[in-house]
Amino acid sequence: MTRKVLMDADPGNDDALALMMLAAQPDIDLVALATVAGNVPADVTARNALDLVAYLGLDIPVAQGSVPLLAPYERLSASLMGPRGLGAAELPHAEGALSSLPSAELIWQMLCRYPHELEILATGPLTNLALLIRLHPEAPRLMKRLVLMGGSRFGGNTSPAAEFNIHTDPEAAHIVFSSGAPLSMVGLEVGYDHRLRREDFARLATCAPWIGAFAGQLFFYPGTPEHTLSERGWPVFDSLAAAVLIDPEAAETAEWFVDVETRGELTYGETVVDEKGRLKQKPQTKVVLGYPHDRYLELLAQSLKALD
Repeated sequence: MTRKVLMDADPGNDDALALMMLAAQPDIDLVALATVAGNVPADVTARNALDLVAYLGLDIPVAQGSVPLLAPYERLSASLMGPRGLGAAELPHAEGALSSLPSAELIWQMLCRYPHELEILATGPLTNLALLIRLHPEAPRLMKRLVLMGGSRFGGNTSPAAEFNIHTDPEAAHIVFSSGAPLSMVGLEVGYDHRLRREDFARLATCAPWIGAFAGQLFFYPGTPEHTLSERGWPVFDSLAAAVLIDPEAAETAEWFVDVETRGELTYGETVVDEKGRLKQKPQTKVVLGYPHDRYLELLAQSLKALD
């Protein structure tokens, strides 16, 4: 049976890799791509999404989303991911137009079209999903599954406490985690266990010359004199979340109550994972604890080879 999947993202190099993985699966029907401000501003993520969809030959609607609900927006430094967030990759300018619907309403349209069937992969800040839930409170009950890349059990990468996607819009994340949606969370610590190194990109370029080389360019490999892939490699947070959605049985998970701090001066945006049950709240989130690295690399290689 074909699975219906929508991606809500802030492309972004790793979002692009996740998109490619979803697009390559024979049992997945990718129905739409919603975008949000995150790695780069909202107009840039939408432009990137249009160009990526055309480059990959996908015929799906692309929508532009919003900026954080309350937090001031700050994009990532261009030195980390390139000026467009796509590393050294260059994409042809697509002629297609954005959906007339904003991202939250496009997601709602797809939920109404595929009630209890639609799976959502969220790899950016959760602004669109929070707006969706505020506008249509019944939306979480219509989702089959929501896999998000965000948060952490053990500290952050944007502040000592908070991961980037959640820290960009903590109020939105709080709404989503409190909504009753069928959540699976892929946090920082799992992504740090999965890094793509030079030898991995070389292998991908061998098995899938066209798209494998493009994937390497996304991560500055072989790069430029100013931007080269570090010897440690690049942690692949978003594409790992895609692997969890594609192949959930391979993921090790635990079910805990998770919420987001929205008032703490030092802990703003922290995901509070109640592993000991001290808050006396019903567990509502499947927290991914691990995913086999060999399985991730195999799935990635198979995906790129299928697209090549």
